[in-house]
Amino acid sequence: SFDLETSGLVIDDTSQVFTIANTYRNSNGEIQRKLFRVDHYKNDGEMIFNWAEWIQKIDPTIILGHNIYRYDLPYLSKIASKYEFILRLGKNDSPISYAKNTTAYRVDGSQTWDFHKIKVLGRHVIDTMFLAVKYDIGRNYSSWGLKPIIEHEGLIKEGRQFYDASNIAKNWDNLEEREKI
Repeated sequence: SFDLETSGLVIDDTSQVFTIANTYRNSNGEIQRKLFRVDHYKNDGEMIFNWAEWIQKIDPTIILGHNIYRYDLPYLSKIASKYEFILRLGKNDSPISYAKNTTAYRVDGSQTWDFHKIKVLGRHVIDTMFLAVKYDIGRNYSSWGLKPIIEHEGLIKEGRQFYDASNIAKNWDNLEEREKI
């Protein structure tokens, strides 16, 4: 599983990725956590390229994240294209691919989410935001964002650092705040 911290929600030429946090559980149940931080690289393109190489090395069966169909993977692909490389997360160094046509995911009677289906050769791609909508049949969640769901389910770990995402880009250059991010 992975999660990004970025400069904002807009995906364009000004977009930046600051961190990619990962948790990997191998077939023996051993857990490995790895954090990629842009300040450890020349730029975010180099960081994303290195992250994709790490994915190739660990060779996961599943790539999982929250809102990765509509945000994280398109965001990473946009940054990769800015640095003139293709995001390669599939088996044998194969690139991810996006369906040409959009798919409408029905959230409820009045709302749909448009997205492009994503294929990663040899891997299952699971978006937990879609799973949360399916699970929340009584509409008990205040939103389908990961943090509100964790809070609602009583799964917040003691000492867990939460950071207001709207302040990440503004505070990234402050070294004290960067460590919190």
